[in-house]
Amino acid sequence: MAFRPNYNQKRAERNRVKQERREEKLKLKQERSEQRKQSEDTVKNSEDESSNG
Repeated sequence: MAFRPNYNQKRAERNRVKQERREEKLKLKQERSEQRKQSEDTVKNSEDESSNG
């Protein structure tokens, strides 16, 4: 005999997958932001050094 579909279980699984995707996207966004900030800081530092020379 087949089991009845369990809506709440399937819904919880879908929500868990969605949450994982959101967290992964947020993590990537934060990493890109950090890289961008670091590259901007190095550009500013090199400009400051060249203008002071």
